Amino acid sequence: MCSRIHRTVGLILWLSLSQFGPGDATVDPQGIVQPVDGSFEELWQAADRLMATRQYSKAMIRYQAALQIRDNVPEVWFNSGNALMCLGRHEEALACYNKALDLKPAYQKAAVNRGLVFKELGRYEQALKSFDEPLQGGPDDL
Repeated sequence: MCSRIHRTVGLILWLSLSQFGPGDATVDPQGIVQPVDGSFEELWQAADRLMATRQYSKAMIRYQAALQIRDNVPEVWFNSGNALMCLGRHEEALACYNKALDLKPAYQKAAVNRGLVFKELGRYEQALKSFDEPLQGGPDDL
């Protein structure tokens, strides 16, 4: 009985969220779907505040919404990678760090965190290479 209720609630929630794009909505404590809105800066700042309180899933929703507005800011990609890494979603975190490095090749923090993800995934040679990249840049890239 309970599992059937959980499946039904999950289906209703999925159908409710499907009308929104990724990162456009969140679910409030009462289970009501709420669109996420705000300017790029407001969403980014809200996500950073949520990260500081270890609310990684909620932070990701805001980062995704911010990236739908402007997807060319490496720091937001980096922060998204951090949230995903904290959630244990390593492959997705890796993609975010790679995007941050595509936008800002000398972004040392992104290279180091990418190395940490490679280490978590057991890809040690790639981790070492990623850890070496910051040594090639200068202190301005930190």
